[in-house]
Amino acid sequence: MTSKALKRQLKHRAIIKAALEEFATQGYSGASVEAIAKGAGVSKPTLYQYVGNKEALFQAVLKVEKTAMLAPLQANYDEPMVAKLWQFSWHYAQLVLRPDMLSIARLIIGEAQRLPEVAANYQQQGPQEARQGIIDYLQGQAKLQRLVIEDPNMAAENLWSLILSASREHLLHYPDEQPDANKVEHHIRHGLMVFIRAFSTNTETDLYNLEQQLAPPQPFH
Repeated sequence: MTSKALKRQLKHRAIIKAALEEFATQGYSGASVEAIAKGAGVSKPTLYQYVGNKEALFQAVLKVEKTAMLAPLQANYDEPMVAKLWQFSWHYAQLVLRPDMLSIARLIIGEAQRLPEVAANYQQQGPQEARQGIIDYLQGQAKLQRLVIEDPNMAAENLWSLILSASREHLLHYPDEQPDANKVEHHIRHGLMVFIRAFSTNTETDLYNLEQQLAPPQPFH
């Protein structure tokens, strides 16, 4: 990578980071492009040149976070499925249980009636696209005859809900609390156990492999 390309990459990252902080604290309607530019250390024209207007900034933030969440599922489908699902589950937890991402979710819910297009955009650019990434992975595993799936969309919904919905729902309503690593691990492990029993073609082996998975030593920051 050339020094010029690296400089552009670092500047783009700074803009996304500043945008995430601004949206998380001010919500969509209260977020200021000027404040984002200041937080990123760039001029407003530079910000528009690199990313675009406020809507484009919001979409860029969601795209970066969605890509980070799905990263564990993007590698070769031939890799061990249970280890992949375990890795994905923890990446998912580390993303959606972050205080800034929980703040964005709360603010979007609060603004849904007044700004329905923003809430719809959040769903389309974030959860819905992420769900499609999960569907693609599960379908790939079904083709390898590791899973039996009649409804890929419902299977993805099941996985998503089983591994973390209880932890996330709790923290959405108790913003002063921090994620409890032991509780999160319990939800992830139990959720994957239920998912494996429902969809695996090799249940006993996959359940044994699940037992061998260890939680990250420092799952939350």
